[in-house]
Amino acid sequence: MRDLSSNGTKWPGVTIPHTIPALDEDSMAAAMRALCEGCDIDPDNIFIPQCISPITFYKMKQDSAAEFQKNVAHEIVTVYLAVTNDPPPDGGEDDNFQD
Repeated sequence: MRDLSSNGTKWPGVTIPHTIPALDEDSMAAAMRALCEGCDIDPDNIFIPQCISPITFYKMKQDSAAEFQKNVAHEIVTVYLAVTNDPPPDGGEDDNFQD
């Protein structure tokens, strides 16, 4: 089991692939590109289900309440669920691995 709530301190190898979309790229294409590049997965082996809506939120700074009222630019983050039918390569570390 992997814990994503520790900001990488518990298991530093667990990250969520991310990127900034190019000017001519929509958010789903950017998510697909981030996943392919970040996890070294062929796009033919990735499926993003259309029946599950992406989650969009604003990534705000520390003083978010005051700054949001001043129309300060914030980062908009869109998260997609993706699945793959390609198993991990042989010899890869098992999810149940413990030191």
